[in-house]
Amino acid sequence: MTPATMDASAPRINLRQLPLGFRLLTVMLGAAAVVSVLVTVEVGDRGIREREAARHHEVQRAAHALAERAAQHLAADDDLRLALVAAAAKDALGGGGRLAITDARGRTRFDSSTLDGPSVAAGDPPTANTAAVVACVHDGRRVGEVRVNLEVPIEAAAFAWGLFGLVFLTSLSLVCLAVAACHHWLARVREVTDIVRKLAKGEMKEPVRTDAPGVVGELQAAVADVAHSMQAGVDGVRESVIELGLALVDQVERRDQTPAGHCERTAKYSAMLADRLSLRDEEKREIELAARLHDIGKVAIRPALLDKKGPLTEEERATLRQHPDRGASFFASVPRLREVALIIRHHHEKYDGSGYPDGLRGERIPLGARIIALTDAYDVLTSRGFEGTPLSWAQAFEHMRTDRGEHFDPWLFDVFHDAIRSAPTPDQPVRMVVISPQGVVPYKAAEPSAMERELDASLDEQEILEAMAHDLELMGDDGDGRER
Repeated sequence: MTPATMDASAPRINLRQLPLGFRLLTVMLGAAAVVSVLVTVEVGDRGIREREAARHHEVQRAAHALAERAAQHLAADDDLRLALVAAAAKDALGGGGRLAITDARGRTRFDSSTLDGPSVAAGDPPTANTAAVVACVHDGRRVGEVRVNLEVPIEAAAFAWGLFGLVFLTSLSLVCLAVAACHHWLARVREVTDIVRKLAKGEMKEPVRTDAPGVVGELQAAVADVAHSMQAGVDGVRESVIELGLALVDQVERRDQTPAGHCERTAKYSAMLADRLSLRDEEKREIELAARLHDIGKVAIRPALLDKKGPLTEEERATLRQHPDRGASFFASVPRLREVALIIRHHHEKYDGSGYPDGLRGERIPLGARIIALTDAYDVLTSRGFEGTPLSWAQAFEHMRTDRGEHFDPWLFDVFHDAIRSAPTPDQPVRMVVISPQGVVPYKAAEPSAMERELDASLDEQEILEAMAHDLELMGDDGDGRER
């Protein structure tokens, strides 16, 4: 493998993919290290400059003192004393360098280089010169001058690790404070972004907070206004979709494709079972609404297929099994009805995993769907039964018990059985009242009983009406608001 191939295959880190807080912390730590280094170097250089300035001041002071003492010896042409004074001054300065004294004519009267030899030898560290030139004045006239060149080794700037550590720790403290402030600010911003995401998904239920100060508070207030407007729109759409769904379910019952009032009774039983389970009010409302709308998918199924009396073909059975999914798709696009859509989709799943459309098993089936599976079957048995003969509540449970643990959740089955036993469904239906314009019954109010089927086969229309008079009271509306 070539180096180019290795470089191409090596994973690359995209800094933009890292969390914002981590990136900020990394940048702050790097900045703290750079600032600490710069401060340490600057402080070290400042110390060197201060020491250089102190040496230059010392040389100037020594040169002025030598000029005052050498002036009288230059005026008297006393070279011996001049040399002694100069040598003493040279020893007082110390270090390498050169000291020279010239007279008014520019002649050298003393030069330390003739005594010391070269001031810098080969291989010595580099030096810096600190020079001073001072005139020698005696009785108001210039008699010469003193030149001092002090050579000192160039001082390398040593890195002060102690100072660096102190500065770096101070910077880290400031970084920690900045990170804490950023974390608090980012948490507030994250709250707002979460609210925006929930608004986009239609899942925002709690009110938006607007108590943050400054810019974040203004942002929260703006999001709260948007949330209020969107919530009103979503609620309106939700109610409209529910009304349309209920109308479609009523149409299914009008076409006699399910027992009249089946969905209403299923919703009532589901709400009763949800109360027994002490579910939250929101969950109970979702389950009750899903039970009321669980057969809406049959609107998309051909009526001939739903009314077929004989056995179904595999293709027809597959088509019929599509109605939960079609019903769920009707509500899935509405944010506040997605849980209802999920329950509708899975209300034909079986506890042992043999149901449809996804073959879910056990508690993987949503609780609402497991509840409706029970209440749906119970109402069908007690309202239609077998061959049009409704079963009593006890007979219905006796029949359903064979599917306990297979079709039905066994725990829910027992809870529902106890609930019905404490308030059993009447074995005989109560007398019904149908209100209809002009006295016309729009559709069958209930499935025909065995007695009605016998009357239908043996009596004419007038005899049937007379025979059913004690079971059915027909009240019409003439259009003027009066009942007859």
